[in-house]
Amino acid sequence: MLLQQAVLGFDGDELWGKELDLVIDGEVDVQCPECEDELWLDLMAEGSPIEPWLTSDLAVRVHAEAVEAGRNSLPTAFTYLFGRVHCPNCGTRFDLADQVGRVSWG
Repeated sequence: MLLQQAVLGFDGDELWGKELDLVIDGEVDVQCPECEDELWLDLMAEGSPIEPWLTSDLAVRVHAEAVEAGRNSLPTAFTYLFGRVHCPNCGTRFDLADQVGRVSWG
């Protein structure tokens, strides 16, 4: 994972060069873009409000690299990190990775 972060950093991706380790942590903290409710999300939990998805070319890339490397649960975690969330408070649907970027660059 650290190597992938370094590669992304060298490629000029400042956000994911720093934040990709959220997958290792298995949790992410974001705000709903509509109601601003604080959401603490488990990237692997059953019944999560996250709809697994790969919302960008980068998501597809890191997912494929994790699969190729045989990294067990990482490919699934990437589908959650780059997935879509339904806010349990107001029902707004948003891309989780977009909100991670807003929090990081706030």
